[in-house]
Amino acid sequence: MSLSGKRILVAEDEMLVGLLLEEALLRQNCTVLGPMSTLAQTLEAAGTLPLDAAILDRNLRGEDVLPAAEILYGRGIPLLFCSGYGQDPHLPPHLRTVPVLLKPYLEAGMIAAICGLLREPCQLPGPPANTF
Repeated sequence: MSLSGKRILVAEDEMLVGLLLEEALLRQNCTVLGPMSTLAQTLEAAGTLPLDAAILDRNLRGEDVLPAAEILYGRGIPLLFCSGYGQDPHLPPHLRTVPVLLKPYLEAGMIAAICGLLREPCQLPGPPANTF
């Protein structure tokens, strides 16, 4: 599989969504770091762990995940925002090109987005499709 062995940071404060994300990535043979449910956990992971990519919920328990996104961006780690609100026009200019996966989303859409970030060929899951 194209994502096999990739180390993916997951920051998601909704437990069920985080577990579904983790399951979906494990099916792709990824190493999942998380799900991190707080900004503090995400900041530590973003700054210290070897990562290939990150999936970040924009809001972790009421805190904006942007400080962690800045760390990941500075380290050159591709990232994907997940949000129910769409593109944020108030993002710093260098983060406006970060892809946004709109909630709710299908598992196949999330896998395709991660493959796109990593420029890997995509092996999408077949039915049944999970929605996060």
